Amino acid sequence: VRWPGWLAVGGLLALALAARYSQRLRVAAMALLDTARSMPRRLATAIGVAGMDVLTYGPRHAAIAIAVGLPSSRWEEWASFGIVATFAGIISGMPMGLVGYDATLMLLLGSAGVDPGQGLLIIAINRAMSIAAAFLLGVPAARRIGMGEGVAAVYRKVREMARGR
Repeated sequence: VRWPGWLAVGGLLALALAARYSQRLRVAAMALLDTARSMPRRLATAIGVAGMDVLTYGPRHAAIAIAVGLPSSRWEEWASFGIVATFAGIISGMPMGLVGYDATLMLLLGSAGVDPGQGLLIIAINRAMSIAAAFLLGVPAARRIGMGEGVAAVYRKVREMARGR
């Protein structure tokens, strides 16, 4: 098997960064372990919620792709593309995986012969759903933990906008 040059360069860069920041990585890992030992139920809950989120990446992308007119017979392909693109976005380190997710999904869909317009529509629908879910869950949660009137003001403004005021 011949390894692509970019993979070798990326691997060497990752090793160099790990060596450079090994002490910080060790301290961070120890802090995570201490937290896990002190709050096992919270950690298990967080892992469970994250796992549920990850398990929805594939089906969500497949459903959106089929809804915009891609063939349902290729649902496994659409699901796989969504999973790969989501993890590319996570690895990018950008908020919401900006650029990493979008570029990867467009590249994968394009390689499968999908029209760029449909690819952009899939990305836009997925982003809208992600933002809506974060907002609908995040605002009430923030209010519940007492994050102040700033969150309440945003919530009121969005409700007013939804009512057309």
